[in-house]
Amino acid sequence: MSNREANTLLYLSLGYSVNRMEETLRITVSTVAAHSRSIRKNMDLHNKQEGIDIADEIMASRTES
Repeated sequence: MSNREANTLLYLSLGYSVNRMEETLRITVSTVAAHSRSIRKNMDLHNKQEGIDIADEIMASRTES
């Protein structure tokens, strides 16, 4: 996963809208969508919530360390 994809997943898990991610990451809406598709494909996710759950688990494990 690229850094941009990881950032997209993080902001998605934080509840950012696509438009807010566009502004925060300084990328277009279509690029946000492309990153989201790539994440779902590479991680074999079936819906947005699965990605959010994984991002939450990653963040929780980082704060425990």
